Amino acid sequence: MKPVSKQAQEFLDRLFMGMDPGTGKKIANSKVYMPLTIERLTHDRYSMTHYFEQNGDLVPDPDLELWRGPFGHLYAVAIQHSTGAYCKAIEFGPDDQPTTFKPRAQRDMNAFLTQWVKNIKQQQEL
Repeated sequence: MKPVSKQAQEFLDRLFMGMDPGTGKKIANSKVYMPLTIERLTHDRYSMTHYFEQNGDLVPDPDLELWRGPFGHLYAVAIQHSTGAYCKAIEFGPDDQPTTFKPRAQRDMNAFLTQWVKNIKQQQEL
């Protein structure tokens, strides 16, 4: 498995700092771009999402899940787009440890995340 890029890791570590499991926060520094919602799902799982409203419902686009693995490295786990497209790169066993992963899917998610982080920094002035 390959962790996220160093730039993404450093940025996400700052965003997730101090968050307890089950908490989230919204970053809305721009009136033009969609806010970013980040959540700490469990002690080692996180998500980052843009939401838009459609027919009164909030729709995630995209919703990216991350896992904090050994030595604190973050790994892209899964991504879902508003079209319903879903891709999971890492499967976990009952002990919440990775059992299988898809190298190509993870590489694609890491590339997407690296660009997304650059965009978020610029759009949200972070």
